[in-house]
Amino acid sequence: MRNQLLSGWITILLLTSTFQAGDVRAGEALLRTDPARLEIGAGQVETLQILLVNAEAVYGIDFQATFNPAVVEVVDADAAQTGIQMKAGVFPKPDFTVRNTADNTNGTLRYVVTQINPTPPASGTGTVLSIQFRGKVQGRSSKFTFTSAVIADRRGIKQPITTQAADLVVTAPVPTSPAPLPTSTKIPAIPPTRAATSTRDNNQPAATPGDRVAQFDPATQPGVVLRFEPPTLILMPGAQGSISILVENVQDLYGIEFHLAYDADIAEVVDTDPDKQGVQIRPADWWKDGFVAVNQVDNKTGRIDFAATLLRPAVPVSGKQVVAIISFAAREAGTSALGIESAILSTRAAEAIPYTQQDGEIRVTASGQAIDEYASTRTGGSATGQLALGGAVILGIISAVGVIIYAMRRKKNRPSGL
Repeated sequence: MRNQLLSGWITILLLTSTFQAGDVRAGEALLRTDPARLEIGAGQVETLQILLVNAEAVYGIDFQATFNPAVVEVVDADAAQTGIQMKAGVFPKPDFTVRNTADNTNGTLRYVVTQINPTPPASGTGTVLSIQFRGKVQGRSSKFTFTSAVIADRRGIKQPITTQAADLVVTAPVPTSPAPLPTSTKIPAIPPTRAATSTRDNNQPAATPGDRVAQFDPATQPGVVLRFEPPTLILMPGAQGSISILVENVQDLYGIEFHLAYDADIAEVVDTDPDKQGVQIRPADWWKDGFVAVNQVDNKTGRIDFAATLLRPAVPVSGKQVVAIISFAAREAGTSALGIESAILSTRAAEAIPYTQQDGEIRVTASGQAIDEYASTRTGGSATGQLALGGAVILGIISAVGVIIYAMRRKKNRPSGL
């Protein structure tokens, strides 16, 4: 089974729970650049294409590469997204983009995508990715080297692949006016990041129930609602408490993905599973019948990313459901928004479920008893039902009979009104 596992975090699923590993297929694909030697004028930008050659029924790809960041740097292809992205190709079609990031400090990049049923497998030759490089130091050169590459078919079986490195050479600036840079092709994606807002007051008095934000009233908010309970988590510095993210009035929910933001100076997320690398929140117990594909917290930037799907034969859930529980530890007095930056709710048929959202709040009091009329509970130890695979996760696919993978990020625009 080891040969069927992909290095890294590919948030995709097996066809069935009884899937068995198969032998590596005959034939060999090639991952290479075009051109093999790219000359870039100092201070100017040129494009390097990443091609997949001799592909046979490829459904997903995961590769990493390195370059010398002192010589060249990657130019961001999508300023609306956080970080540095590259321009996605169409081979394979990026129905679900797990990773598309470049690091100009360490000189690394990674690209991980999979197709989603009913997209047909990719065969032949095509462009995987386009990377815009800016030359930094005239007269120097950098190797562009693939450090890892994995491709797999619709069944999740790894296929043989080789790679070819490239040379990036920085020359004197070209005197003629450069052609306009190509604009990024944007796959329907999560809206631009909205940072969590916060206020600080070192002399802030103890909160009272009357200070609490307006409570959720289902009678005035018809339809599906994604919200927090309690709406406001109130703590004293050094104390811990929990807040749930839940969905209400939902019908036939099978998968969800959400991204949250908070002020990391006010509070930090407490890890619910110390046995796994990184910081995780606690998935609801009903995810034990599914697959938690993404569960990660960044306590430096104040971001929580979570994605999960149920698996057949599990039935969809309806009504009011707690999706996950987040444990916070207070850092300093002040108030932080707990914002839902974006979210996607999906049925078993991979159709988006429209919803409205209500952001939450974390309030850290400077003195007095922290009041929480919802009786937030402290959390410790491992999370029940935690299925995230931290490290190697199986490259996944959807069969005709198949398993739904929660991959709606690139499929539809966010519902209106958010």
